[in-house]
Amino acid sequence: GAYPVKPNPIASSAAAKVELSATPGTWERKTNSKPPTRAKSAGIGECSSVIIKSAYHVHMSLGQALSRLDRKAALRAQDLFQHVESHPGQTYLDVGCGNGAATLYVARLSKLTAAGVDIDEEEIALAQEKGKGVPDIHFQVVNAEHLPFPDASFDYVACQYVMHHVPGRRAAFQELVRVTKPGGYVLFSDLRLPLCPGYWKDRFKRKLHSFPKREEIESFARDSLLVQKFSETRLTQYDLIWQKPT
Repeated sequence: GAYPVKPNPIASSAAAKVELSATPGTWERKTNSKPPTRAKSAGIGECSSVIIKSAYHVHMSLGQALSRLDRKAALRAQDLFQHVESHPGQTYLDVGCGNGAATLYVARLSKLTAAGVDIDEEEIALAQEKGKGVPDIHFQVVNAEHLPFPDASFDYVACQYVMHHVPGRRAAFQELVRVTKPGGYVLFSDLRLPLCPGYWKDRFKRKLHSFPKREEIESFARDSLLVQKFSETRLTQYDLIWQKPT
């Protein structure tokens, strides 16, 4: 069930040899450099693993070379996910998964059973190619406003940098909540309104409706009776995690 890992010339360099111990939260490094920085757990459980934030680590985890944007998406997804406690075999849904790089990375590191959905058929085709032969992970073309899963199907539901493409935000958010198990987590990220929105519109392949304000998304969460567990606002983005009441 392990990912096939292609040989990497970087691995032969003593400076690049990194070993993670079998015990979560501990690490060993073969160099004299400082240990990786762990994100704060925000009081909702210890981070499930220590992440070496490097292109090399993403490459070795997925067994394939990724573009710069794919590596960035994968690391951003794991950065948010490490704020919640997880256990092998739990279920993870990535809504708006694109080509699946982030979905595969999070699922691989935490040993999750995962699904990725996206409305873009070309992106899902790429995701299915990336995930070929990988057990317990599947991708399918789905509209975020109409998820084809039963109620309470997933322990974790992630939606990152997607909602600005969705016309029916409230309906989509309600779907995120619906398919989350009681006690499970909804993980959300999106971009803040940039200073030059025209620049971003030129860069987005899919239609850009508008950038959702954090207050709007938080109002959806309150209406769904979610309990906020983590929040962070940066210059160009914001990250939120809620827990669904049991």
